[in-house]
Amino acid sequence: MKKNPGNQLSSETLRQEAEALLKNKADAKILELIEEIAFQNQEKTKRADELIIANKELAFQNQEKIKRAAELFVAKEKIAIQEKLIQSEQLYQALVAWSPYATLVHRDMKIVYVNPAAVKLFGATSEHDLLGTLVMRWHHPDYHEIVKERKKKAAEEGIAAPMIESKYFKIDGTLMDLEVQDKPIIYEGLPAILATFIDVTEKRLVEGKLEERLKELQTFYFINQLAERQDLSLTAFYQELVTVQGVDS
Repeated sequence: MKKNPGNQLSSETLRQEAEALLKNKADAKILELIEEIAFQNQEKTKRADELIIANKELAFQNQEKIKRAAELFVAKEKIAIQEKLIQSEQLYQALVAWSPYATLVHRDMKIVYVNPAAVKLFGATSEHDLLGTLVMRWHHPDYHEIVKERKKKAAEEGIAAPMIESKYFKIDGTLMDLEVQDKPIIYEGLPAILATFIDVTEKRLVEGKLEERLKELQTFYFINQLAERQDLSLTAFYQELVTVQGVDS
């Protein structure tokens, strides 16, 4: 039996078409796979970008948390320090309040604190007689320049001024001899000067009387010495006495 060439051609054509169809399907599948891979890569890149952004946001949040934690720590430390300073100042004020030494605190030359001993020393009826007044009001004018220089130096250098003797007035105008020492401090959170006084008025009065008595004794002794001299005339005796009294005066 003879084969039909037309049938062979038709079969070959069908085979080729089939192969082409398969190839087209394969190419389409490959293309589809490529597109799927590309899409997945895009998704991965997108997720990677989102992850990077999320990590940056997390890092920023962590930095903010660390910053807030540091600020909170510093704030707590400041509060603790302030509480210790307040406790220390309260303790110091209690000690000063019960001190037997007259003490006052002044800022910008105005009195802002006096203890009971200072109220008594200045003859005030209460602390309100002294609070708010100028320190210089109670100083004798002869000491104004010295006092200003001492207080300025103490404030600028931050060291205690050495004790000196000065004259002050009481409320009633009575003059006092006081030994005073100035020391820079922090009072109620601001710089101030703490002044402590020792009343030496009675001491100076006693010393003055002793000095006068000593001069009297010296004069008396010298008169006795002159009286024992036989070579002095009465006129010479009086001249010697006048000379001694003039020197002593």
